[in-house]
Amino acid sequence: MNAENLNEDHDGNDFPHLPDGIPPDGAYDPSSEFFRITNKEKPSRKCFLSDYEKDPDLLDMRSGLRLICSYGVSVQNTLDGARETVGKFKNATRKRFIAKALLTGEVGKVMQTFKEEYHHTLWLYENIEIHNHFDCVEVVYPK
Repeated sequence: MNAENLNEDHDGNDFPHLPDGIPPDGAYDPSSEFFRITNKEKPSRKCFLSDYEKDPDLLDMRSGLRLICSYGVSVQNTLDGARETVGKFKNATRKRFIAKALLTGEVGKVMQTFKEEYHHTLWLYENIEIHNHFDCVEVVYPK
């Protein structure tokens, strides 16, 4: 991990860039491998934008957990879960990549979200260049 990418002091409000209550109380420090579906073999910052960052107007149509998760990024805690997720994309006809990282509490908070046990949401601390933590482990070709 690059030292310049870490927000060293996490006391008080660790997420001043997010609304109050986000991440939710059940979120915890990650301490294991997580996977993310990306559009590029070398993950970029754009591969890790939250729904809020991609389209803030989406928030008007969301509530509850779905709204809270809009401020984080989806990750999976198993490779099989990541593979299954790729097949659910609306544009599954495009080649995708599965990237993996060993995440720790230095990057943010994570929580299992939605019905699939492998689906988690990761809320990042400010100024974390999370794409630098991930490396491609698999290419998924369209079927």
